[in-house]
Amino acid sequence: MAATVRTFKGLVTKRTQAISTWLKENSALLSNPCDSESARKERIHDAYVALKECDEHITLLETSMAKLANAYDEYEDHSVEDDEQLSKYTDAAQEVIMNLHDHKSKLRRVLYDYTAENDNESENSQAPSKQGPQRPPKETHEHQRAKMPAIKTSTQRPMKGTRNTNQHVITSEEIEEENHNEEEKQTTNQLTVNNEAVVLQTNKWEFTSNDETFNSSIKPDDRMKNRYPRVLGVSWRPHTDDIVLASTIIPQRNITKRRVTQELASIYDPMGLLVPILLPAKVFLQSLWKDDYPWDDTLPENLRVQWYYLTEGITMFYKEIKRQILPSSKNYRLIVFTDASQCAIATCIYLDNYEATNLLMAKSKLHSLKASITIPKSEMNAVVLGARVARYAYNSLASVIQIDEIIFLTDSEIVLGWIKSHSKRSTAGVLVKNRLKELKNIVKDVEKQKTSCLFGHVSTQDNLADCGTRGLMPNTLKNHLWWGGAELTDRLKKLQRSELFSLSTINEEDPVLPVQLNAIIANEVEEKTLFTLTRYSSLFKAQRVVAYVMRFLRRVTQHFQQERKEEVHDHIPAIQFAATTFELTGVELREARLCIIRDHQKHMVTEHQINSQKDLNIRTDEKGTRRSSNNTSKEDSSDNPKPDLHPNFDVLPGH
Repeated sequence: MAATVRTFKGLVTKRTQAISTWLKENSALLSNPCDSESARKERIHDAYVALKECDEHITLLETSMAKLANAYDEYEDHSVEDDEQLSKYTDAAQEVIMNLHDHKSKLRRVLYDYTAENDNESENSQAPSKQGPQRPPKETHEHQRAKMPAIKTSTQRPMKGTRNTNQHVITSEEIEEENHNEEEKQTTNQLTVNNEAVVLQTNKWEFTSNDETFNSSIKPDDRMKNRYPRVLGVSWRPHTDDIVLASTIIPQRNITKRRVTQELASIYDPMGLLVPILLPAKVFLQSLWKDDYPWDDTLPENLRVQWYYLTEGITMFYKEIKRQILPSSKNYRLIVFTDASQCAIATCIYLDNYEATNLLMAKSKLHSLKASITIPKSEMNAVVLGARVARYAYNSLASVIQIDEIIFLTDSEIVLGWIKSHSKRSTAGVLVKNRLKELKNIVKDVEKQKTSCLFGHVSTQDNLADCGTRGLMPNTLKNHLWWGGAELTDRLKKLQRSELFSLSTINEEDPVLPVQLNAIIANEVEEKTLFTLTRYSSLFKAQRVVAYVMRFLRRVTQHFQQERKEEVHDHIPAIQFAATTFELTGVELREARLCIIRDHQKHMVTEHQINSQKDLNIRTDEKGTRRSSNNTSKEDSSDNPKPDLHPNFDVLPGH
């Protein structure tokens, strides 16, 4: 719980400093005079925007202080020094809140001054029939403070064990309103009318740029008032042309799987720049699914502490990076790092012009919980993931710059061997062959645009994609090589081009999907099967036909000698279950189905297919039917059969 208190203290400190800075910058609205009508309109608009921002700042700071107080209540092991430190935070925040209310009062006075001037001009020119509201006498600073809403505050630390939160709210939203006279009501109505007019005028596009010369050419009414806008959901600082990377996850008292999912999904990272610090949180969420926790049940204490620790690191992370990473150069290349671990695969792409190297985008993906996969095959998946992301980045930049080459770097010698060798691809497995074919198609698309693709090896300690598969601490990530820089540029210059190679040609006629191979086998051996299943519209009709055939064979074998009859029954056990009733029995239909399955498995299932599905542990049961041993146990009986092995459903009639 101490981590939660530290988190809220940091938030309160940052917000207090930011609001204080905003008050200083906004004070110009109260002093600078307006010489023209356009400047007066702009000042009215700015004042209304500032009023709205004041309310937002007050609400934000009060909410932060209330959450800090609640978190502090739950933390029982606090000392006198902690109490003094909390009082220091609350006093600073309280002073800022009072300054905000004072600023709101002054802004209202400015609005009244300018709107009253507009009313006077309108009266002189149009001579209205009704007299507008009279301007009240100018009030002193002390009188304005006295008319401000009285705010209940409390900075006293509550007693341990107390659960009454009303005593511990640092700044309450309960405001004691004073009685307003008729003059104030008229003023409020007049401001409301003018407010609606201003809103109608400013309901349009606003513009800004990172170039001050361009900004000065924009009309004041069209210029964006927000100094820190969001561009496509990402915070941007126009005056410095920086992108802000920051996320806030406020820990809740009741931590559930639903809450973890919501908080993790609330982080917007379209370029994947925060992959190293978000990976541990994603692995944590996956572990909740693996252990099958209910959606709305509170997590155990150890998991809650772990989640608090993860969210504290994510919330405290803050970094500004340059938006422009395309210096004036003619030679560019993309450097793609790929890596895999036990829990995830990742790739990161850098834009390099041989003088500067910057992170362009990254992506990670967790392994599936439903199937296990070896590390070499995971490395192969990582290379293909890197190729997909690289193609996306390449196509996005193709209209802006000319990229000469794309270099793929991995620390897996096995994957590089699969890419180099053509003769051993037949033994690599279906997954590897499919990935190699997709890799070839991506490389082929890029090379059509006269951009070469090369592959090479990088040591594990130099593989930056390793950060995306194992994660980094937020403090480590701030100044890590992950972001690129001169050190990475020097490392890339030492890259031996003689060790790089291009992708060897993959035979496009190689079969990719095993189901296609099965279809070929089925067409070749269809004439050898005992039952031509394509003649029937459903499996049930085929079962009835086979059941009647078994009845016929039973009547025929009745005249055989006993020794001959037993030999036939051993080869066709279903004859023994043929009944003499008018209607077919369930036992007959079941045995007929087993006859169809045995004939199908005999001609359609090959030893290669069985060997390629070793994880199913296929065995032959007492009735000659091939089943997975995972579905066959001592408790299973012929009356309750488990699913059988059907390698090719295309030749089976529908149910």
